[in-house]
Amino acid sequence: MGKQTLYYPLRPKRIRSKRSAFSGMTLIELIAAISVVAILFALVFNFFGKARMRADLAASTSNLRGIGAAISLYTNDNNGYLPGPLNRGQWAIYGLGPDSMLYHIGEYMGLGPRPDERRFVDSFACPGWIRNVPREALSPSSLTVVWWLNMEAQLENTDVRREPWGYRHGSGPPDDPRRQPVKHMQISDPARQMAMQSVDAEIGPWANIPKKPVFGDVRNRLYFDWSVGTVPVEAGRNVFWPSR
Repeated sequence: MGKQTLYYPLRPKRIRSKRSAFSGMTLIELIAAISVVAILFALVFNFFGKARMRADLAASTSNLRGIGAAISLYTNDNNGYLPGPLNRGQWAIYGLGPDSMLYHIGEYMGLGPRPDERRFVDSFACPGWIRNVPREALSPSSLTVVWWLNMEAQLENTDVRREPWGYRHGSGPPDDPRRQPVKHMQISDPARQMAMQSVDAEIGPWANIPKKPVFGDVRNRLYFDWSVGTVPVEAGRNVFWPSR
């Protein structure tokens, strides 16, 4: 019997698609996927942006409370008088002259004696302000305004409004009473009347300050009872809130 040759049926080769599942996406599906990723990114970015703003506001509130406590200590040691005379716009620089708030309260804030060289003081600044100004504004040589002082305070039992921190008038008689600060006890309605407030270009014309309120729809302020709170941006330059 001769040798038998076995024949096996030919199986068709499996033809593998040259296009993967991903490369099989249509242009419309690709655009839809990119759109979803963009929306998710925007939501995450917005969430973290708001979280950062809340953290900055909390740190700003803490700094303002420290400033208020230092001013209170100063008034206790100076027969009840507020520090001054001061400029309306204040800087976070220790080592400037007597028109600077820090000149008077620096030691009460634990900063030590007045330094021979200027230095930037983070605890006197607003973190939201720091995040929204040019880098050069944080230099000790910079005089970029970080706080706006109330220079139109209502005094107790009178309709008179005057500079509670005094004012360094460039003209006028040397004995002008407005040059000197007032006593803290003379301030009317201290729990509602602003002492100082976060600053932006909608409040004052100073250079290099944030163009918009750094906390969105509110500003942070220190009151004359040394409490801290926020006011809506529509409060503007009104030193009382709610307004009288």
